[in-house]
Amino acid sequence: MQAFVSYQDLSPRALYNFNQFSYNMVKQKFLRTLPFSQFCSWDVAKHLNILNTLKTKRLSFLRDILSLYKVKVSKYLLIQNDWRIISKINNDGELFLRDQKQISTYKGYLNKVPSNSIIYSKMGVIYGGVYYHGANKPPFAVSLEYPIFTFDTKNINGEYLTLVFRSSQFKKLLKTKISGSSRARVKVDEFLNIQIPLLPLEEQNRLVQNYNTKKVLAKKQAQQVKQIEQEIEYYLFNQLGIEKEILEESKTQKGLQFVHSKHISCWTCQMPNLIAKYNSNKFCLTSIFSVVLSVFKGKTPEYDKDGKSIILNQKCNRWNSLELEHSRIVNDKWSNNIDKKFFTQEGDILINSLGEGTIGRSTFLAKEREGLLYDSCIILLRLDQTKVNPQFFSYLFNSKYGQNQIEDLKSGSTRQTSLSVTNLQKIMFPLPPKEMQNEIANHILELRVQIHELNEQAKHNREKAIIELENQIWY
Repeated sequence: MQAFVSYQDLSPRALYNFNQFSYNMVKQKFLRTLPFSQFCSWDVAKHLNILNTLKTKRLSFLRDILSLYKVKVSKYLLIQNDWRIISKINNDGELFLRDQKQISTYKGYLNKVPSNSIIYSKMGVIYGGVYYHGANKPPFAVSLEYPIFTFDTKNINGEYLTLVFRSSQFKKLLKTKISGSSRARVKVDEFLNIQIPLLPLEEQNRLVQNYNTKKVLAKKQAQQVKQIEQEIEYYLFNQLGIEKEILEESKTQKGLQFVHSKHISCWTCQMPNLIAKYNSNKFCLTSIFSVVLSVFKGKTPEYDKDGKSIILNQKCNRWNSLELEHSRIVNDKWSNNIDKKFFTQEGDILINSLGEGTIGRSTFLAKEREGLLYDSCIILLRLDQTKVNPQFFSYLFNSKYGQNQIEDLKSGSTRQTSLSVTNLQKIMFPLPPKEMQNEIANHILELRVQIHELNEQAKHNREKAIIELENQIWY
């Protein structure tokens, strides 16, 4: 071995010791060794991931613990046994099946998924697309895009395997196994060539039980949130004299109908139907048109990564909350040239105007949210606060009462997936005295504080369950 350094004033023995020490230091810092039995390809990224996990507990190759299962199944057998065909596995590992009527028209080969087996989506596995089909569950069918594996249930807990496959460390390993560019997949042979920590069955069972306990707690908290949300809607409808059943069915008045002129924002036959369907037995209905001061459509932004100003988009606008982390940076000069009346003020309401699932989502703005810009997919509604408590209005607008009207108005405009300023102003709502509006808004705010606390607790329990699980499995 060639010496790293050479000094004439050092004795041969001292020089050898010095160079050996230097070599060991370099090796420890820069050189990594890999057993030849684990060497399968010239891929540095793959082997570095293997080396990083070799420090953990006992590792096993998936090819040694999983058996590829391939049993074809006919459409006739599926129909006869009322078995279904997979639709997808989402990123949370939930399975979705197609309707039975879709079986006869399905094209392609199908394999049977037995109980106590694991499947993964070749394209979605890196995001968590793994599903465990537990014991005594009826079979279903999958395409070749979903490899099926069985395992020895006497030594392996299927839920444990699923949790390992959906862990962040395993996802890192999967990213080194991807092949293809436009439709990247994880092939079966690459999947089986991954090593995972395989703990004793008792330890697997304990980890699964601890994880499920925290998940159940988080689920209970999420259910409490839904119950409080239902209480809010029941309270709101009861106070305003709105019959919930009315929202479930369409009421169309026949014959000649009269509408007060103050409610007319445009010439349309929809107004009588809206009044009939969304009637209140306690208060007269009024339209947004009759109580609005200003309504603005957002601006088309000029983005600039070097700017200091931000603009809100639909992703920022949640149900009565803003998430500024989704905002975009815009050009300062462009922002400074916009009339200040377009910027948000206390009491304004931001409403999403585009897209299935996002259209109609609105947020009431408190004082700390003043001075913000919003893009062209958002409408700003500025109400006359001498007549309407905007927080009360936002709660009603976000309820089924308001959201169903948006659906009706959208349907009446060639089913477009956008909400225009004109259609927004057609929306009707009961208008109680201002004192009662304030009382309703304050009561709902108290309930929403409870919802926020429960959501934070549920989020904490979910994150804690995942962190504790991964630490005990991998480290």
